[in-house]
Amino acid sequence: MVAACSCINGRSRGSDRVFSKYAIGREWSHLANESFDAVVVGAGVNGAASAYHLVKKGLSNVLVVDKGVLAGGPTGASSAVVRQHYGHEVTARMAMDSLKFFQNFEELTGGHADFKTCGVVVVGSEDKLETVRQVVEMQQRIGINTGMVDREEILELEPDMFMEDIGGGAWEPGAGYADPVATTSGLMASALAGGAQAWYDTAITELLIERGAVAGVATTRGSILTDKLVIAAGPWTPALACSIGVDVPIRASRHPVLVFQHPSRRRPQHIIFDLNQIMYSRPEGADMTLVGTLDIAHSQDDADPDNFERQPSLDEIAEWGQMLMTRFPEYADVETRAGWCGIYEYSPDWHHVIDELPTARGCWIVCGTSGHGFKLGPAVGDIVSDLALGREPRYAVEDFSLARFSSGEPIANRYAETIIG
Repeated sequence: MVAACSCINGRSRGSDRVFSKYAIGREWSHLANESFDAVVVGAGVNGAASAYHLVKKGLSNVLVVDKGVLAGGPTGASSAVVRQHYGHEVTARMAMDSLKFFQNFEELTGGHADFKTCGVVVVGSEDKLETVRQVVEMQQRIGINTGMVDREEILELEPDMFMEDIGGGAWEPGAGYADPVATTSGLMASALAGGAQAWYDTAITELLIERGAVAGVATTRGSILTDKLVIAAGPWTPALACSIGVDVPIRASRHPVLVFQHPSRRRPQHIIFDLNQIMYSRPEGADMTLVGTLDIAHSQDDADPDNFERQPSLDEIAEWGQMLMTRFPEYADVETRAGWCGIYEYSPDWHHVIDELPTARGCWIVCGTSGHGFKLGPAVGDIVSDLALGREPRYAVEDFSLARFSSGEPIANRYAETIIG
């Protein structure tokens, strides 16, 4: 059943763009400027990965359309952590395959993701360790290299960490971080080398639907015919879906990221997921630390992805700095070196939506990435390309269906108050 669309008077909530209503039964061939085997909307990591995999699987006549520039949305502002520590098994499998992709990025794409392996330590109090243990056991069962660590082992990894409230945690040595723009550029360059095209500064003005199936898109550069459409437009996806009567319950919020430097150039050496402080940190550059929040409560205020405050507030700088200093008291005199705000576009259960729109056969959406978009991008592109080509994906993608929300069957999160997944 198609959920009622959240449009108000033809206008999607949170968007100033108005789309035409249904195009059922209209003939578009006389309006089209060009025809493509597949069109991908969005030039972030998910769109670029989708184009990359479509080309690798045999389509060369692929077009990527973006109203801005490459990696100009949430991807470009990502913290770009790449890890496998997920409590949802399908997502963990996707993360495992994506990590392998990052580790072999140059061989696979010819580009550079600037991936750096440093490992991730998940720490928490005694009352949180049973959840961590269950997650680790599942991950070990599917082949992820991870394990539980005690307080002494954590201190060996991070000697400066304050441990009074920590009972133990998990260690994943293969995790790391990458450059989000370089990653997206590498994926896109490989797709272009295989025959794809990219149109930037080109907005979608209408989805063209004929007899319940996608027929193409109208853009600010003219109309395009295609029977395979992938919408990977992040927080702009719901408005496009709403234009053809489908409600996609995705919200967008600001996600501040701060970069701190200790005067002595000391810093944590690994990615830290702190279940007590509900924060994460990772190395940045040669001697700095990047800090963000894992707390869902910080994502309750909606943000307009076209018009939001892109700089952290003084209160956010102080709060993020306090989180770091609470876990690492030796860093009490850290200095703020940089900061920015990106957009988290998240679903009600903080997991992806990957599905075919019920009013437009051949139109697939990927959105609601919920802070997981960058690290899972290679696997998501693999999934979406298989779906668009009528192939069976290697993952149980029904878990990510749009209908799970209306049927009351969301994905259950083991880490209920965090965005860990």
